[in-house]
Amino acid sequence: MCNKRTAIVDGTTVEIAPLETIDFASLVRKDPGEIAQLLKSSQTHGFFYVDLQNDATNQILTDMKDVLHLVERYFDQPMAVKMKDDRWPSQTHG
Repeated sequence: MCNKRTAIVDGTTVEIAPLETIDFASLVRKDPGEIAQLLKSSQTHGFFYVDLQNDATNQILTDMKDVLHLVERYFDQPMAVKMKDDRWPSQTHG
């Protein structure tokens, strides 16, 4: 549900965008109402929150933590090691 809200930023009152929250578990269940809300939110604002805080989506959050850990480990490597992954000329872009 959208409610007009405001916040004070640097002493100035600003309007907060009325972003909808989409329930990911409902999308997985192919709930027609949630699918319609996703489409509407995508067409009107182009942005929305995704609620992943339920039993059906706990694994996604766990997997995300693992992925972030792997990303950190990769980018903590010395540049010379990361450059071994360089693909130039690009195999995916022109």
